[in-house]
Amino acid sequence: MENKLWYKAEATCFEEALPLGNGSFGAMVYGGTKKEKLSLNLDTLWSGKKRTYISENASELFKKAQELVLLGKNSEAEEVLIRKFYNMWPAYYLPMADLIIERDIKTFDCYYRDLDLEKAITKTTFNTTENECFISYPDKVLIFSENSSTPQNIEISLMSLLKYEISFKENTLILSGRCPYKGGSTLDAAFEVPYIYDENEGISFTTALKVLTDGSVSFENSKLKITSAKNFTIFTAAESSFKDLYSPYAKNHENECLNILNNALSKGAIKIKEDHINDFESQYKLTSLNLHSSNIDLPTDERLKNPNKENDLGLVELLFSYGKYLTLSSSRKGTQTSNLQGIWNDKLYAPWWSCYAANINTQMNYWPTLRFNLDECYEPLISLIKNISETGKETAKNYYNAEGFCAHGSTDIWGHTSPTGGHWDYAHLYAFWPLASGWLCTHLFEYFEYTLDKEFLKNTAYPIMKEACKFYLSLITFIDGEYLLTPTVSPENRFIDDNNKDTAVCKKTAMTQAIIKELFTDTVKSAEILNIDPDFRSDLQEKIDNIHPHVIGSDGRILEWDKEYKEFEVDHRHVSHLFGLFPGNQITTESTPNLAEAAKKSLNTRGDGGTGWSLGWKINLWARLKEGERALKLIFNQLKFIESSEKEIGLKGGSYTNLLDAHPPFQIDGNFGAASGILELFIQHECGKIKILPALPSVFKKGELKGIKTKGNVKVDLKWDEKGVEATFVSPVSQDILVEIGGKVLPLSLKANEIRKIF
Repeated sequence: MENKLWYKAEATCFEEALPLGNGSFGAMVYGGTKKEKLSLNLDTLWSGKKRTYISENASELFKKAQELVLLGKNSEAEEVLIRKFYNMWPAYYLPMADLIIERDIKTFDCYYRDLDLEKAITKTTFNTTENECFISYPDKVLIFSENSSTPQNIEISLMSLLKYEISFKENTLILSGRCPYKGGSTLDAAFEVPYIYDENEGISFTTALKVLTDGSVSFENSKLKITSAKNFTIFTAAESSFKDLYSPYAKNHENECLNILNNALSKGAIKIKEDHINDFESQYKLTSLNLHSSNIDLPTDERLKNPNKENDLGLVELLFSYGKYLTLSSSRKGTQTSNLQGIWNDKLYAPWWSCYAANINTQMNYWPTLRFNLDECYEPLISLIKNISETGKETAKNYYNAEGFCAHGSTDIWGHTSPTGGHWDYAHLYAFWPLASGWLCTHLFEYFEYTLDKEFLKNTAYPIMKEACKFYLSLITFIDGEYLLTPTVSPENRFIDDNNKDTAVCKKTAMTQAIIKELFTDTVKSAEILNIDPDFRSDLQEKIDNIHPHVIGSDGRILEWDKEYKEFEVDHRHVSHLFGLFPGNQITTESTPNLAEAAKKSLNTRGDGGTGWSLGWKINLWARLKEGERALKLIFNQLKFIESSEKEIGLKGGSYTNLLDAHPPFQIDGNFGAASGILELFIQHECGKIKILPALPSVFKKGELKGIKTKGNVKVDLKWDEKGVEATFVSPVSQDILVEIGGKVLPLSLKANEIRKIF
C-alpha cells in the first residue's frame, strides 16, 4: 500500500510543495533549506460581502429567450440572455500569509523531504537538520519543529498579499489582516480588478505564532530572530471574523486566535502531535487499497516522469490514498466546503476565483467521500447547500419569477446564486445555467442512501429538495410530448446552429433533463420513505414519466442537444450529456444497454484527452460501462507528469510534481474524480445490487480493498487473486441485500453488526 510522497529536492514553486490541512487551516510546505516557506490559507478568507442580486426584467428576458428558441432562433435567444441575464462574479478565495523561516547555512547535502499520508506530517532532512510539520484538527494549530546537531541562527517572519500589519506582544508575532470588500472582478471585467479595502467592511483575520527554543529570541524589523538554537518549535494559529453567512464579522478573531495558541502551548507539541496522529490516522485507515505492487524506490516525481509508469501499479494505490488524504485535509466537520483548490491557494487572483464551481467541480470534490466512509467530511457540502437554498430563493424570484430556489454555475462563501458574468458571450460558458441547485440536491439524497439517517432526510434533505423541485416545476413546459426546461445550455459547450452560427442556447439538453429527472426521482423516493406529500410526489411522478433526457442520434451517440447540431469542439472537456451514466443512475449496462452503448460511442468521440477533472470524470464513466482497461488507461493519463511551469489551459491535464491535479493550472477536483473512478473499478451499487469487481483491469491480478461503504450503509472488504474472490459485508442495521459477483446474483440477509463472508 502506497502512503507516502517523497523527493530529493526542495520545492521551487507552489506546484511542487506539499499540502497540509485540518479542513480550514491549510499550508503548502516547500521544504526549503536556506529559506523555508509555508504558504498559509484559512478557508474563510474571501473577498467581498453578502450582496443582493437583481437584474431588471430578467424574468421577461427569460420568457423572450424561450419564445425565440421555440421558433428555432437559438443565437437570437442567446443574444437576449447575454444582454442582461447575468450579475456579479463570485468572490475570490484569498491567500492568508506566508510563514518564512530563514537559516544562516551556506551549503547543504543529503537532502530528503516527504509527506506521510497516514499521519499527515511532512518531514525534511538535510545536513544534520531535521524538521517536521503538521496541522492539528483537534487543537486547530500548525506545529513546525526543527532539530539540528549544530547551533543555528534563524529568522522567522509573516507576510501577506492582503492588507496587514505586524505586531509583537507577549512574545507573540501577530499578523493582523483584512480581506478586500470590493474589487477582484466586476460586471465589466472577469479578472484582476484592483481590490478596495474598508475598515468596516470585509472579513478580517489574525495569524499568530510563538516559538519555543533552546536559543535566545528577539524581535527586530518585524521578524523573530533566534540565535544559537539547536532546536525550535513554532506554534501557529489563525482565525477570521467570519462566523457564518449572516454573521461575517461576528468573531473576535484576535482573542480566539491567541486562545488557540496559548492552549496549544500549555498542552505541548508532543501531546498535540499524538492527538493529531490519532485523529487523522484513525479515519485515514478506515479504508485501504493494496494491489500488491512492486516496491519502486524512486522519488514520486521520477515515478511520474517514467515513460513506463503503466507498470507501476503503486501509483494507482498512491492516487487512491492521496484522494483520501486530501479529503480529510480540506473538508472536515465545521469547516467550509472544499473549493476549486481545496483550501490551498497562494494567489491574490486565483484561477476562476478558486470558487465553488457547481457545474461539475464542487460535486466532484465529494464523489469519493462517502465511499471512503468519511461521513463527517461531507458535512461542509451539506452546509453549502443549506446556504444556497436560502440565498437562491431571491434568485429564483428575481430572475425567473419562480417558486423555490435555484443556483447557477458558480457560488462562494456568500451564497452567490445568480448567473455569473459580465456583458460578454458567457451564456455558453457558465452564466445561464440554473441547474447547480438540482445537481447539488442529489447529494443530499446520496448522503441518506449511504448513512440511512432518516432524521437527516426528514429535517434537512427533503425540505431542501422539495424547494428545489418547486423551482423546476415553475419553469418546465410540456412541449412535443415531454416536459422541458427551455431554453437551456450544456455547460461550457456550444454548437453550430441551423443558421450556421456559433451558439450554446437551445431548446433541450440531455444534462438539463437528466438532472431534473434525477432530482424529481430522489424527491419521490424520499417522500415515500417518509410517507408524506402524496399529492406532491404524484405530481413529480407524472413529470418523471414524461421527461426523456437521452435520445440516440443517427451516428449511435447520445444527443447532447435537442438536435444533431454540428459540434463546435468535438473533443470538448465536459461530458455533460453523460450525467445520467455517472454520477446519475439513469443509464446502466444492465437496465439500458442501448443507452450504455450510445454513451460508449459518445465517450470514444470525445477522446481520452482533457483537463485534469475531465479525465477524472471519464474514469468514472468508463468504469460504469464496465470497461476497466479503458478506465485504467485514463487513470494513467491523469498521472501524466505536468511541468510545474505549465499553467496554460488545454486538453493536457495530468499531475504536477506534488501529485496535485493539473487542469492545468492546479485544480483539486481531478484528484477526487480519479479516486472515485478507482473505487468504481472494484465496487458499484447499481440496479439495487452491490456489484463486486465489475470493471477490474486484467493487471490487477491480486489485491485487497478494505472498509469501503456502499449505499445502504453496508461496509465491504474485498480480497481477490487468480483463485477467486472473498467479500465481507457488515451493516449497522439488519437488512436484506443483493450482491452480484462473478456474474451471479446472491441474496444476503444481514443482521445488525454481523460479519458475513462470501467466496
